[in-house]
Amino acid sequence: MRYPKSVPFIFTLLFFVLTILGCTTQAVRDISASLGFKKQSKWAYSVEEQIAAFRQANEHGGWGFTEADFQRLIETAPEWPDGWMKFRSLRIRLGEGPEGVAWTFEAHIHEAQRVHNERSYSRYPVMNGSGLWRSRELRSGRGYLRLLSGNESHHSGVEWIIFDAKANRQRASVRAVRGPRSLADELLVAVWMFPEIVWSTETPGLYAAGYELNVPEFRDKDPWAFAPTVVRCHRDDAVSVSYWPIDSQSSYLSVPELE
Repeated sequence: MRYPKSVPFIFTLLFFVLTILGCTTQAVRDISASLGFKKQSKWAYSVEEQIAAFRQANEHGGWGFTEADFQRLIETAPEWPDGWMKFRSLRIRLGEGPEGVAWTFEAHIHEAQRVHNERSYSRYPVMNGSGLWRSRELRSGRGYLRLLSGNESHHSGVEWIIFDAKANRQRASVRAVRGPRSLADELLVAVWMFPEIVWSTETPGLYAAGYELNVPEFRDKDPWAFAPTVVRCHRDDAVSVSYWPIDSQSSYLSVPELE
């Protein structure tokens, strides 16, 4: 069931009133659940929309996925998750091992550039940024990019995932919160599947902390002291795929993670 736009305000007011009356947070959640309120993401996509985007990316990139893959995804799609900035997305990996890690990274960057440079966001036409650019220090070859979980864990395939885009905004550092659930190539898929995610004021920047990045230009740091990032550049009104140090405490960038 979908509710009018006024419902989030009504729910917030209800939460405030019940809290004043002494109800616990869990009691408020129980009451809201009994009323059927769900804080669903405003970016919710249908399975058909997502598969259409995947088909187009597969065709443009020549990735080799087949109709059987699309049909399997249609039949196994989970429900869109509850949560303001939670997403149902795909993990799409190409190739095997270290070569596959680099191929997958480059394939998703290329697709993200294609989508953002077209600037044809039919769902949200007010978005008219000047495209997507990539930092020249961001390399994907051996010795530059690796999975936190190990490149040997990379295998070709596609599957559904659920992730929280606003996770870990408050933290001691990225290093302190990253782990097996941190997004790597999954974040790059989200950049082209949900182009508005990086134009949202609620997600000004995101870490792909499931990657580790070596930037030799910074010789005074640990060789693997960085991770790729996706950030909206307000000055240029563009999307930047770059890198930030994993010791950063800045709440400007979230560290999305799998549910």
